[in-house]
Amino acid sequence: MFQADDQRFAISAKHIVEITPLVELINVPKTRPYISGLFNYRGTSIPVIDTNMLLFNKPSSLNICTRIIVLSNSEERSPKYVGLIAEKVNKTINAEFSDISNHTLTEEHDAYLGKIFNDHDGEIQILDVEKLLPQEANCLMAAINAA
Repeated sequence: MFQADDQRFAISAKHIVEITPLVELINVPKTRPYISGLFNYRGTSIPVIDTNMLLFNKPSSLNICTRIIVLSNSEERSPKYVGLIAEKVNKTINAEFSDISNHTLTEEHDAYLGKIFNDHDGEIQILDVEKLLPQEANCLMAAINAA
């Protein structure tokens, strides 16, 4: 679970490879503002996307609980990786399928908003990773992984 603009979000564990501390990134010229740069993940350069910038058009704060969530499209034989800068990454949650409900938003630009889970602190929006990442980031990932 993580926060962006004081809202809580979650990503399915099946996509999460590792959660790492925030490190210095290599800048990539002429990219969108939400692409923070490249991260050397175990010898492979992967693009890193700032979730706050992508979702709310403002940069993530750089504090001790800001992390890089390394994600993979684990269904493929040769996985592609991407990192997400996320704030307040400080716990995991287990959700019963029966406790998760569909959201009511149907706008095309909100396609990445998945189901909603409620706990004692309120709502947690589950993000659909495949729909969250913009096409530009997917192309950058493909280009890096092909090199």
